[in-house]
Amino acid sequence: MKAAKIILTCLVVTLLVTWTGIAQAVNFVNLVPGTEKWFADETNPSSRLHTTVSIHTNGYRVLVQEKWDGPTLLQSKELLYKTDLEGDVLFKGTRDSEFSDPILWVDAPLAEGKTWTDSRPYYPGNYYPPTMVHYVFAVLEDGTITCPAGTFPCYRVTVTTVSPVDPDKTESFWYNAECGIVMCDMEDTRFKLQKAFVNGDDYDTDYELHDHAQGESVRGLVVGPNPSNPMTNITFELKDPARVNVRVFDISGRLVRSLVTGESMAAGPVSITWKGFDDGGRAVASGTYFLRVQAGQTVRSDRITLVR
Repeated sequence: MKAAKIILTCLVVTLLVTWTGIAQAVNFVNLVPGTEKWFADETNPSSRLHTTVSIHTNGYRVLVQEKWDGPTLLQSKELLYKTDLEGDVLFKGTRDSEFSDPILWVDAPLAEGKTWTDSRPYYPGNYYPPTMVHYVFAVLEDGTITCPAGTFPCYRVTVTTVSPVDPDKTESFWYNAECGIVMCDMEDTRFKLQKAFVNGDDYDTDYELHDHAQGESVRGLVVGPNPSNPMTNITFELKDPARVNVRVFDISGRLVRSLVTGESMAAGPVSITWKGFDDGGRAVASGTYFLRVQAGQTVRSDRITLVR
């Protein structure tokens, strides 16, 4: 009986350790739909990175990544990621160019000194057999990173891409266990997290950002006319009664206008007008703005181009 208790205790401890590893692992990349982040360039104040986590695609989450230089959108990509049951993060390429097999992007849980590799075929001119693009990952260190959004304990992960057609490229990403990426070195530019929203709220270090599915409380978000000059209508439908927030931000993540703040609304169609003014009643300048509609735990986003 005593031996059986010892074996049972060891089994329970093993299961707890395993479960703890999985529970910690699922948080290394934040893929919660509706999450939105602004990253500021450390050396160029006009350069920003803006990311949103969007709808499911074949089990994958769409991470929309935009690079801005002042009011100019330089680049936009839709990256496909998925977290599996073990907490590993798989990368499927872009919506325009999906890989045949996903790449192991984060081999969770992370630990200092951990390395892993993965590869995908590259078909130059559709000739066979293909050559390969290799990805070499290394967890170089763990430490604390201070960003405009706060101070975060992080793992620094580098990924080196070895391609048959391009020079080798190495990028670094600092992952926080709850918030995901908080700093990244991309193309000789260091982006630091300036502001983050989860379910429409400012990031709270006590909030656990797990990769969980959300409901569809907001349907059919439409913004028009868009571009606006300067007035635009915002329409959507509430599936169920909900407390609603509708806000407009500029490309730096600064709140410009709160159109609806915590108002309880009945299920059905909703129509709101933004006349191009900020919360102080001042006319805002021409440019690009981000609209966020939150109903309960559901968040939908869109972009508004204002032309005067």
